[in-house]
Amino acid sequence: MRTLILLAAVMAVACFSMPSNAVEEEVYYHTSSLGVRAWLGFGTFETDDSIGLGVTGEYLLSDELSIEAAVDYMDYTINLAGVGLDAETWVTSLSGKYYFWQEGLFAPYAGLGISYFWNDVDGFGLSVDNELGWHVTTGSDLFLTDDLALNFEWKYQWVDSDTIDLDGWSAFVGIKYFMR
Repeated sequence: MRTLILLAAVMAVACFSMPSNAVEEEVYYHTSSLGVRAWLGFGTFETDDSIGLGVTGEYLLSDELSIEAAVDYMDYTINLAGVGLDAETWVTSLSGKYYFWQEGLFAPYAGLGISYFWNDVDGFGLSVDNELGWHVTTGSDLFLTDDLALNFEWKYQWVDSDTIDLDGWSAFVGIKYFMR
């Protein structure tokens, strides 16, 4: 957790110390983006904090609205009766986002979406079902150039599971390449 906070702080300081001419004054809008990201999930009473990696693809329907598809992988430990079981989950997500503005260095947004969780747990013959989930998200793209941005995102997810509680918060840090 401290490493993620330190990384975000260093990246923020580096970005704010950039020359003011890093982004042109011309206003333009992107049509799509591709990205990679790393994230930290904050565990529940049944799971430890998780780490993950993912890829994203986003299509902008208008200046304000977009659809994003993401595939993420997470590795974590399930705590049952004092025993830690290794677990892996692949998450596919589809999100709708609303950008408040896209001019200048920052492009803040909020959104919601649906996710599907493919779970794999090792130990004691425990079977965790694959699950459907929902999420809300907020974040911002911080443009380093006209087409390259750092992405910071905060997400809460609800997972419809009878087996284990996977609800929780996640913090994402990534980089996105925008296309026109």
